[in-house]
Amino acid sequence: MASSSPGAVAAGPDPAGVGPRPAAPGGSVGGPIGGPAAQLRAAAARGELQEVVRLLGEGTKLLPDEEGRTALHFSASAGHADIAAALIIAGAGVNATDS
Repeated sequence: MASSSPGAVAAGPDPAGVGPRPAAPGGSVGGPIGGPAAQLRAAAARGELQEVVRLLGEGTKLLPDEEGRTALHFSASAGHADIAAALIIAGAGVNATDS
């Protein structure tokens, strides 16, 4: 019988594929997993506007993951219009395609 430890993260559906913090979508193109670009994509997917603004303010680059998905892709597909707008203002490419 498996026991659950305090603070354990329960498994479940994760539509953006970002997992629990600090994991983020992909890393090979946008830097190491957990790097700033990956953290930006994860925050965008989760709807964390303050974190997105903080990362953008620190100069985090708007890089895609290894499948070509950008922070804008993640925010838009999750319905986070406020984050999508912030990313567009920061220079996110609105015509970027994923693989």
